[in-house]
Amino acid sequence: MKKAQCKQWTSSSPRYVSVPGDDNRVAEYARREWEKSVEWHFTRGRWDEVNKVALPLKPPDGAEKASWPDIRRVLAVWTPVSQDGQYAFSSIQTQTLSGTSWKPATVEVFSASLYLRNLRHRGETHLTTTFPQVERLFEGLHALFRS
Repeated sequence: MKKAQCKQWTSSSPRYVSVPGDDNRVAEYARREWEKSVEWHFTRGRWDEVNKVALPLKPPDGAEKASWPDIRRVLAVWTPVSQDGQYAFSSIQTQTLSGTSWKPATVEVFSASLYLRNLRHRGETHLTTTFPQVERLFEGLHALFRS
């Protein structure tokens, strides 16, 4: 089983800026956000709440005691952000500390907004899951909002 570390960047739109409705403008917006936000967080040489996904990790109890430099690192972003402006998955190269030396690390950036827009363009109108626990969670949320 491959190990993974996932962090969420949970703002719906950085700096509370509306996302354009036009597809071409969304792509331009996503590229700009990549350059202004993602690249900035991973190239300035300082740890913060976004790039901490690349920090060495403490393995859970019972796992081998290592810094896990080869772990899959995913940054889930809610706003449209993409290296090419279209694809929901991009990646950026950075470094992580392994023992006493720096090792290269890849962080995968997933844009939920672009992913959902792509589904909508394909005609998808519902999200389905194979996990019954998620269905129970959704049922509970619906009940909460109905009351």
